[in-house]
Amino acid sequence: MPNSTHPQRFIFHGNATPFGARIVSIDGKPVFDVVTGPPCTSLSVVGGHHRAESKGSRYKDIFSWGVTLAESKGEVRADGHHITTVTASIENVSAKNGPIEFFAEKLSITTIADHTPNGQPEIILTNTEFKGLKLDGKPVDVELDDDFSKFPTFAKFEREYQRNEDFYNKYQNRLTHGSGGTFGSKLPRTAGGHAGVSFINSIRWNGKKTKGHVLALKGFGKIHFGEVLMKDNNRRGTLVRLAMGSSTGADAAFPATDPNGSWGH
Repeated sequence: MPNSTHPQRFIFHGNATPFGARIVSIDGKPVFDVVTGPPCTSLSVVGGHHRAESKGSRYKDIFSWGVTLAESKGEVRADGHHITTVTASIENVSAKNGPIEFFAEKLSITTIADHTPNGQPEIILTNTEFKGLKLDGKPVDVELDDDFSKFPTFAKFEREYQRNEDFYNKYQNRLTHGSGGTFGSKLPRTAGGHAGVSFINSIRWNGKKTKGHVLALKGFGKIHFGEVLMKDNNRRGTLVRLAMGSSTGADAAFPATDPNGSWGH
């Protein structure tokens, strides 16, 4: 059979997810259930534009949410750059564990990936919005930074982590997987090759300021803010991830964006 050759082409990939959750237990009894969430969007291999909106829904007395948006766009510019833009947002989202409620008036994130034929893509998180956060009726304020704009490629971010000791130290309580090793080490990876970090500097709640991105409350569980899983061609962002325990055991994430793509033949 004769050999065949194929021209290089870009394979698009981009997902936008307003909300997803699984139930592990209710009232201390094992319950293995998945929550039917709002509509999401995903790109075909050739890109395009997909948009999905919903008016909201609920799951038992544990989760409820209002208007959601998911949008994925894959396009090619005249200069040959392949651009993936993914946006996810959710309004009036509530998670209850017994009498304790986490609430957000609005959460929204947009991630843009710019691929050229050579080198790693530049991927930035933009239009990030945490509005009206409350836990147990008390306001939650999160402090963000813009390192993902300053270091738009994975190589640049990791180089800064290895060469800048202040940068390295800042991320020691913002790693989501593994330990940071010694200064000069690479970012720790998951088994799938992702490095996990957060873009949250600190959290202020109930009169206290907590360094890092995790807020814990007995009787509710843990809230992880601003997490990003990243590697050479991808930055997968999640604004809020809940690890709920006690009366209700559940895992939830909202909203989340996942843009990447790759060159192939």
